[in-house]
This record gives sequence, structure tokens and C-alpha cells, in this order.
Amino acid sequence: RWKTHRRAAARLFQPRLLRRSAHVFAKHAHHLNEHLAAHAGRAVDVQALFARLTLRSFVEIAFGVDADTLAG
Repeated sequence: RWKTHRRAAARLFQPRLLRRSAHVFAKHAHHLNEHLAAHAGRAVDVQALFARLTLRSFVEIAFGVDADTLAG
């Protein structure tokens, strides 16, 4: 069963797809930077923010929808 999941996931990391998706990661990294700047001087849960960034990027690449996960 894990081989099926590995094969499916491996397609997500093909160099061609990663090149086409780079702008999505850059855009969301910029939004994360703005979010961090808005919360300067306060403690933030960076692990949670990175998880949200990853989810937001994946959803936009896979489904073409921007799930604004930093808003919540």
C-alpha cells in the first residue's frame, strides 16, 4: 500500500512541476513575511505558520484555489 502512496506523491516532486509551481511558493512566502512583519515583537508559532504555508501552497497547486490559511 505504501508503494501506491509513494508513487502518487513522487509525481508532486517532478522538476517540471516544481518549476511551474515556484511562483506559488514565492507568493505565499511573501504573504508569510508580511504576516510575520505585522506581528513583529510578539511571539508566534512558526511551526504552525509553516504548516499553514505548506497547506496553502499545496491546495493552490493541486486545486487552483487559494485557501487563505494565514487569515485564521
